[in-house]
Amino acid sequence: MNCKKDFPIFKNNPDLIFLDSAASSQKPQKVIDTISHFSETNYSNIHRGLYSLSLQSTEQYEKSRNIISHFFGVEPQNCIFTKNGTEASNIFASGFSELFLEKGDEIIIPVSEHHANILPWMHFSRKKGVKIIFIHPDEKGVFSFHQFENALTTNTKLIAFAHVSNVTGQIFPVKNIVQLAKKNNIYTVLDACQSAPHLPFNFTELGVDAAFITGHKLGAGGTGCLFLSEKFREVLPPYLFGGDMVDDVTEDDFSLLPQPSYLESGTPAIENVIGFGAAIEYIENIGGMKKIEAHEKKLLDYAFHQLKQKLPNWKIVGPKNPDERSGNISLYHEKIHHSDIAVLLGEKNIAVRTGFHCANPLHHFLKIKGTVRMSFWVYTDEKDIDAFVNALSEIEKLFC
Repeated sequence: MNCKKDFPIFKNNPDLIFLDSAASSQKPQKVIDTISHFSETNYSNIHRGLYSLSLQSTEQYEKSRNIISHFFGVEPQNCIFTKNGTEASNIFASGFSELFLEKGDEIIIPVSEHHANILPWMHFSRKKGVKIIFIHPDEKGVFSFHQFENALTTNTKLIAFAHVSNVTGQIFPVKNIVQLAKKNNIYTVLDACQSAPHLPFNFTELGVDAAFITGHKLGAGGTGCLFLSEKFREVLPPYLFGGDMVDDVTEDDFSLLPQPSYLESGTPAIENVIGFGAAIEYIENIGGMKKIEAHEKKLLDYAFHQLKQKLPNWKIVGPKNPDERSGNISLYHEKIHHSDIAVLLGEKNIAVRTGFHCANPLHHFLKIKGTVRMSFWVYTDEKDIDAFVNALSEIEKLFC
């Protein structure tokens, strides 16, 4: 894929080696232009105005909902817009805890989860007297399906897990885990923030009860989505209360509009949602997720070869087989602190993420004091990987 030309950040920063897309991806020109045009010509608040601008804004906002829903295999009324994946996770955790959790229940969570899929459950489990059961990987950071099987008890109420680890890149067997859960009357919620930009993703086909994504990893920003199964769309209680969610309010009571309205209280980031729709259209225009997946598979093959040949003393966390992981690689050197690496890479204008990647429990379990993560997207090429590998080689010589 030759997509760098579509992203003005590279034109304006010609020496930039951007390998931090797992934190946030860059925005294509299409998204920037769409947001700018909307802000200049059509912006107004949505859903409630009957004048032309408001009607046009509402139409474009709901058009984005339809684009995103279709792309990810979910019904539009089951697609709830949020400000990011973290808010989506909290909305579901709050509602699920209120409706389904009782003292003595258990929630299964891989220790590799992003804090956005750990902290909400920790918070509400303490309120409810619920126990969190963490699944741990092997010494290389790799999980197996049998670990999920072995963690089940008669008290298990929910499995909360990521489609792709944002540290190890491991792709989890979602359909197998969902099948196991349904067989035992257990609910599932999927963190798809790290998979949505990299793998073909169909919410309905995966069969989870809920999933959440974020726009800022997909070429948009300031927005995300909570996807709900039909069962949860009908029963999940409101998370925030205010405007644009009510049918009527009296001095004694209030009634709610149907979904998705009552989980989207208040004025949303309208232009960001419209930009999110444009980001999905851009992905479709360049060939869709299968093409992106194939592109990143080639990059992973190339990166693993280069790392093996040029950086034998650096340790990779997670699966060594590129077929078992997505487009990020975390590694570390036992004699060099990750912060020193970050500073020296930054001096070469190489953007990566170092530290714990909002996944402290995994690093603690593996007894790693931090990793260096390079992550890909549509604009990444082999020259970027070469620059990263060569820089780490120089850094190793400097310290060792």
